Amino acid sequence: MKITLHHGNFSTSNIDKMADFYIKVLGLKDKNEIGDSRITNQYGGNVRFLTAEEGEAELHIAKNEPNLPFTTGHFVNPLLKGHLAFRVDDIEEIKSRLKENEIPFADYGEWSIKGWYQIFFHDPDGNVIEVSQIDN
Repeated sequence: MKITLHHGNFSTSNIDKMADFYIKVLGLKDKNEIGDSRITNQYGGNVRFLTAEEGEAELHIAKNEPNLPFTTGHFVNPLLKGHLAFRVDDIEEIKSRLKENEIPFADYGEWSIKGWYQIFFHDPDGNVIEVSQIDN
């Protein structure tokens, strides 16, 4: 199974201020190609997608959403404090490993972006981890 770091997500109350900081200080650029891929009837929150170079890991800046578990029915909230996201080519293997190790996970499925199948879980210190697989 192949696994790569896909993005880090910071949740904030001021998306533009946070994004502008990373653009001005680190020279990141807006990645505008998400466009029509957003699934806004499930999650329509404002997100800025930043990257240093095309094909490199991304930084997602999203509005913090403390009530997300109530609207989605999932117990893991990836937009409260943020999360790290990994991309895999076999999400079923990760789900099997989580079950084998008795680690609960929230299976969001295709939720925020078309073609992205997402699961979320906590590491031992409570940090949120996302694992996604994309349709090819």
